[in-house]
Amino acid sequence: MIFECLSLNLYNYQKINKRRNPVFKQEQLRTISRQICKGLKYMQNQGIIHCDMKPENILFTDEKYDRVKIIDFGASCEDFSSGFFYV
Repeated sequence: MIFECLSLNLYNYQKINKRRNPVFKQEQLRTISRQICKGLKYMQNQGIIHCDMKPENILFTDEKYDRVKIIDFGASCEDFSSGFFYV
C-alpha cells in the first residue's frame, strides 16, 4: 500500500520557489492543471460546487510536486436549478 502524505499547498510552493523562473516546468503545470480540471469535472458531475477554490486548497501529494488533491469542502454547496444548498 502506498501512503500518500499531503505536503505543500500550491500557494506555499509558489512562494518558496518564487526565485525560480518559471516556478513550474511546462509539463508539471500541464499535469497539475489536468488533475484540477478532472477534480472540478467530477464535482460538477456529483452536483457539488466547491465555493472556495484557491491555491491554498490545492495540496501536493508526492515528492515530485506533480500530483495534487483538492481540499477544504467546508464552504461547498449542492447545485440545484432553483438555487443552491450548503453542504
